[in-house]
Amino acid sequence: MTIIQNEKLRSLTESSKDIINNSIFDWLGKIIQLGNFYEKGKLIAFCLDVELMIESNGKYRLNNLINDLSDTFNLETPFEDDQFFKVLTKLTYPETSSYSK
Repeated sequence: MTIIQNEKLRSLTESSKDIINNSIFDWLGKIIQLGNFYEKGKLIAFCLDVELMIESNGKYRLNNLINDLSDTFNLETPFEDDQFFKVLTKLTYPETSSYSK
């Protein structure tokens, strides 16, 4: 069994909560976790950009999605993940909903 097979699948939201909830004395672990968290975010953003580009034949990209999302959500108020993924799917393509699982 590989290391990857041993890892529990978690959303980025769950991962970020783990970073916050760790002991204050575990600062080195927090730094490593933050690095991993942001590396995953960059990879997810890249994959989403490619998927959007393929689905739209290059007409809709991640920067377009970010602009549309900022028009939809008040960035000063938190929102639920489920609400976000419904809007994401509505703005993009039905296939996008499979990425939220």
